[in-house]
Amino acid sequence: VGVISIIELNIHWGNIPATITAAANTYGLFLLIAMLGHGLVNVPRRCWRRAKREMNLKRYQFDVARYDANLFDSTEALKKTLKKVRKASEITPETDTYRKYIDIIITKCPPDEYNSVPYGEGNIELSYNKLALLHEKLMREAHSVKMYRSLFNHSVH
Repeated sequence: VGVISIIELNIHWGNIPATITAAANTYGLFLLIAMLGHGLVNVPRRCWRRAKREMNLKRYQFDVARYDANLFDSTEALKKTLKKVRKASEITPETDTYRKYIDIIITKCPPDEYNSVPYGEGNIELSYNKLALLHEKLMREAHSVKMYRSLFNHSVH
């Protein structure tokens, strides 16, 4: 595009550096104006929104309620998974080849939550793939409980 413009506009070879400099400055100014326009609008808007205490309070209350609901849902999902882990532990004898994998999964369980599950529930099929999926599900749900608990505690305190 630049070479075609130089040929079509009959620009002399001596004026090419000045033309390139002017084009670069024009492009830079265009970017500067675009970015300043964005910043000149968003910075005061952000300050205006942060100054509204009632709106911020409502937003924080909404966030706390949402984190509490998510914490409850993830805790219930973790309990269901822990019941499956407990069931797998109950039906697997010590001499079984899958026992070592179940013991690894049990060590990854949150101790307080695992000890609060008195008995196992659910249908569990003992295979390497099913135990790997159970382990992955346990890790994901334990992480989500920790995440929502810390978000809730951070929002409340």
